[in-house]
Amino acid sequence: MQTPELPVRPKRILIIGGGPAGLVTLRNFIELGTFERVELVERRDDVGNVLLEFLSYHGFPFPPPAEYDRENRQYQPFPTLTEMHNYLKAFAKPFIEDGRLRLGKEVVKVEERPLPNDSRDVKDKWRVVLRDWANPIDPDKEVEELWDAVVVCVGWYDNPIWPETQGLDEVREKGLAKHAKGWRGPEGWEGKRTLVIGNANSSNDIAAQLAAYVSTSSPIYRSIRRPNFPGFVTLPDERIEGVQPPVKRYTLLRRPY
Repeated sequence: MQTPELPVRPKRILIIGGGPAGLVTLRNFIELGTFERVELVERRDDVGNVLLEFLSYHGFPFPPPAEYDRENRQYQPFPTLTEMHNYLKAFAKPFIEDGRLRLGKEVVKVEERPLPNDSRDVKDKWRVVLRDWANPIDPDKEVEELWDAVVVCVGWYDNPIWPETQGLDEVREKGLAKHAKGWRGPEGWEGKRTLVIGNANSSNDIAAQLAAYVSTSSPIYRSIRRPNFPGFVTLPDERIEGVQPPVKRYTLLRRPY
């Protein structure tokens, strides 16, 4: 009986996506130690919620939250946006420093290169086209790289979904609405009357960050349809006011100049 040929293992692997899945994939492939080269590319300039008990990567425990009772092991089950981001940045730091995690690199195309039908070689099997967002001279310039294998670890939240609410398109055209996907912090929102739509993880994190920039005389309004999940460390907060019913229509005021 003829022994079947074992598949040829790739030696050079590219991982796409700097979120939780991509980061732990990078770490695991490197620790496996059987590959010549493993790298990760993330198109943004930084690396990207689950219950706290199941959050930590193996060998890199998530730090206990601020409100933590060590004796009774009681804590708020949801880490804040800041806590989550700091954890991922700390995990990614050594990979950024040694060049195996490249930020500001957008993958615009991945193609499988044709090989002879009888070829078992996987060397340079994949053609990857990258755009360097960090290039101040020519950010649209595309470069080509060849890899034996590609692991896609991009999230399913990359395309923002907007509600079909009357008047929202006009508000967006005026630059007065921001999706949670594009949220990078409360800077620039000081002194503005702000309405946050939603009552789950993202909206409550954003409302909590905004609340630090306002006074109780001008609270952050939060449009809600149903009660929030219990256990948010940022709630309740007197600076955040829930309003019901949910938004039915947006109307821009025409103010005279």
